[in-house]
Amino acid sequence: RFSLKMAVELDYFALVIGFIVVQHVFEAYVNLRQHKRFKIAARPKRVENLITEEQFQKSQSYNLDKSTFSFIKDNINLVASLVELFYYSQLWDIASTHMEFFGLDESYILTKSVYFYFMLYFIGLLISVPTAVYSNFVIEEKHGFNKSTALLFITDQLKSTLVVLVIGVPVLYALIVIIEWGGEHFWAYVCVFLIVLQLVMVPVFQHFIAPLFNKFTPLEEGEIRERVWSLSNKIGFPLKEVFVVDGSKRSNHSNAYFYGLFKSRRIVIFDTLINQATPDEVEAIVAHELGHYKLSHIPKRLVFVAIQISIFFFLFGQFINNKSLYTSFGFSSQPTLIGMVLFSQVFGPLGNVIGLMGNVLSRKFEYEADEFAAKMTDKLGPALIKIHAENASNLVPDKLYSMLNFSHPTLIERLDAIDAHLAKRK
Repeated sequence: RFSLKMAVELDYFALVIGFIVVQHVFEAYVNLRQHKRFKIAARPKRVENLITEEQFQKSQSYNLDKSTFSFIKDNINLVASLVELFYYSQLWDIASTHMEFFGLDESYILTKSVYFYFMLYFIGLLISVPTAVYSNFVIEEKHGFNKSTALLFITDQLKSTLVVLVIGVPVLYALIVIIEWGGEHFWAYVCVFLIVLQLVMVPVFQHFIAPLFNKFTPLEEGEIRERVWSLSNKIGFPLKEVFVVDGSKRSNHSNAYFYGLFKSRRIVIFDTLINQATPDEVEAIVAHELGHYKLSHIPKRLVFVAIQISIFFFLFGQFINNKSLYTSFGFSSQPTLIGMVLFSQVFGPLGNVIGLMGNVLSRKFEYEADEFAAKMTDKLGPALIKIHAENASNLVPDKLYSMLNFSHPTLIERLDAIDAHLAKRK
């Protein structure tokens, strides 16, 4: 009988290196296509009546700077990824040395595995922090978006690391235990565990983690609050409270979202959005977000995530005992976590395909939420135009670039769809 386990004796190290390089070259090509569009000097006819010349030039300049830096950042990440792959087994040996220093022998393989994983995490942090500093304090600062300070940036990094350790360590322990306990069908148990974890993390994040970084205050009485409550009552959204978050302490970018489970939902509006948009435009943005609730997009996304998790861990189950997966990366033993880390590299091409499918699904949901909002108000189009202009969003997207990278339709695509919905209403 055919089994996937019969067809996997390959040099996985060479395959992964080849994929990473090919992917990097392809992404560089796609990014270059988009980069060239940021050099367009004249407003495209489709946006001439939507934004001013000054807004267009600001968007082009901002996105060109981001695009230029992305080439540097991508090359840094490429080199870091390749070096890390070459030294995976040596890092595992270093983890062993550290365990011995603390008097822990090889029987503590689970602790060693978790320690190794967080070694990789901190290596990634050392690489990502300098690029984040440049992005925030040079590019975002230059274009008037950054409102953060050096102290706030440092405290954010420390808090993020603390949260990752406090939550990540027990979750990683539990994940390894489930895989080793679950037998041939461990992937199903892991899927259930991770889905339940996501649901549990919704209130945990909003009530305990998010307040570590931002201040959430009830929206004061006024037109916006009245509009949001009226809209929620109209569509049957179980609203408990409307909050304003101080997003302006870090950036001038704006947003709105809702969170919560079952009959306890809350809406969060960035203070920057309130400052940038009129009350009816804020209502339109909230109507779009509530469209995701009314059209059951959240549970549908959860189903997609469950399928994604199941595919990954089912296929991992076919590789978990494959000796060549480990030996090709220089490992003489086959620890569960090492297998998962290595397989995640092998899974890369399929993971990208699934990610692309996720983008397609997300864009579909965005169109549907826009249609829902367009039935509630005729201000969604103007609100989207204003937000894109204020955020200096990409106004000249390359088709291939947007297809591969955007989880939302482009501004023009959304406006055309909204106009079509409004025309039907008339």
